[in-house]
Amino acid sequence: SMALARATLGAMSDAGALGAASVGEMARVYSALIQGHGALAQLDRAHAAFEEGNGWLVQAAREADAGEGGDEGSGEEGSAEVRAAEASLVAAMVEAAAPHPDGLLLACSLLEEAV
Repeated sequence: SMALARATLGAMSDAGALGAASVGEMARVYSALIQGHGALAQLDRAHAAFEEGNGWLVQAAREADAGEGGDEGSGEEGSAEVRAAEASLVAAMVEAAAPHPDGLLLACSLLEEAV
């Protein structure tokens, strides 16, 4: 149930678990939300989850760019992880949007931007 998934995400946020999650873990959470809404033909909700996930990744990218005082090259590894997470969100959104009558243009636009 998508309501349960959203409630779980809210509970994780309230408990501070989202702050401790890795970029890859968060990408999997948001990809699952996108896929779930897509499977229910809820394109608007899938896109909202996509935008929310991208917002979270923008923040993660800023932190990766800052390097957070880690070892030399850790910023590059973080940036690579963020790029991989962005690609997984785009793939999930394209898969959710493409079969939807109003989603083909969105899917094409996302693919064009990704290239």
